[in-house]
Amino acid sequence: MTERSEMDRNLTIGIIGVGMVGEPIRRWFEEKKGYKRDENLRCYDTDPTKGYFDDYNLADIIFVSVPTPPNPDGSCNTSIVESVVGSIRGEKIIVIKSTVPEGTTEDLQKRFPQHKFLFNPEFLTESQAWEDFLKPVRQIVGYTEKSRDVAMTVLNLLPMSYYQSPWMVSTYEVRGHTATDAETIKYMSNVIGAVTVGLSNMFKDKCDGLKSLGYNVDYERVRDAIGADPRIGPAWKDVLHGSYRGYGGFCFPKDLNAHMATTRKLSDSVSSFTYRKLLNKANDFFLSLWAYNKYLLAVQNLTIEDVSKHDKEIILAKRKNIE
Repeated sequence: MTERSEMDRNLTIGIIGVGMVGEPIRRWFEEKKGYKRDENLRCYDTDPTKGYFDDYNLADIIFVSVPTPPNPDGSCNTSIVESVVGSIRGEKIIVIKSTVPEGTTEDLQKRFPQHKFLFNPEFLTESQAWEDFLKPVRQIVGYTEKSRDVAMTVLNLLPMSYYQSPWMVSTYEVRGHTATDAETIKYMSNVIGAVTVGLSNMFKDKCDGLKSLGYNVDYERVRDAIGADPRIGPAWKDVLHGSYRGYGGFCFPKDLNAHMATTRKLSDSVSSFTYRKLLNKANDFFLSLWAYNKYLLAVQNLTIEDVSKHDKEIILAKRKNIE
């Protein structure tokens, strides 16, 4: 056993919300780090069938991975996160894992100054969350001014990545990201994913249209070449990725809607007319993408709700081919 692992295990870890995001955290500490329930690992979930009723207030570091469902206007509902944080007693290091709007972690730090808040975005795919957790493409622990001194402690508890933050890039440079940086990174990642799925489907439509006029073009050949460009890559370009065309899943629709809601709110708040105009024009683009995706699903006899459940049987039972 290494000196670091001994030091790590002197810290008691708490996990609130043991679902798609929280379960890999639990497995990491229990299976890979040697933590033990009721000793230095405390797990809690409101679902009684999971059997996690530990007292998370006995932990030193608490990971919060609870749902942030959409409000009726599409904005992100953070009430569960706020309620959970309000129930934490003492002075803790609180690591927000739930996807929350930009600025949320800073706002929580102001409301609950006794704690130190960090934001550690997850980049998991629903089909292989555990594998993605073990081999993250990036590991970012965003900090507030108060929690900057504990960011590296939390980073060292998590799986390593070739891109880590905070990190000593060189003798003279330390890479670091604030909590709001990290929240923005999370949203930008999923918005880029939704946009890429949309653009790929648009080019699939174009290829099919050209083919119908007698031109020898095939989208699969096109995407193969596009994906070979390292500046672009192959991700999110398989238009039949989930047995249907268009973006869906738990994250892309929810986070794109939340991004648009945050942008609307920001546009109403900034004083610069130019920035208000730019933000509104950006939202016009995302609204057109949303409308395209909604229609693309509709011609397959599907809805956003259908594909957000990630139930392949429902999708295959309802889906029709595009004519």
